[in-house]
Amino acid sequence: MVEVWEVKKNFELVKQLADVCGGVVGATRPATEDEWIPRSHQVGQSGKIVAPKLYIACGISGATQHISGIMGSDYIVAINKDEDAPIFLMLQILEL
Repeated sequence: MVEVWEVKKNFELVKQLADVCGGVVGATRPATEDEWIPRSHQVGQSGKIVAPKLYIACGISGATQHISGIMGSDYIVAINKDEDAPIFLMLQILEL
């Protein structure tokens, strides 16, 4: 099991990646509820709808509530150590 401090450390790496790429960090509800990032960065049905040229989903499982907020993105890259994460199936469907 991954410790919470490890996940938060990885979230800091995502922030650094966004800075290097000239982007911003969007987040899921759990990240905002755990106060890792302000709620104003929440993406999805109960957050913001975003449409960047490139959306990098790090550790996003693929809940429909979040996916609905990123559908306008030109390209979506998903990074998840769970190879069966629903986001991968969703992205395959979007390619069709």
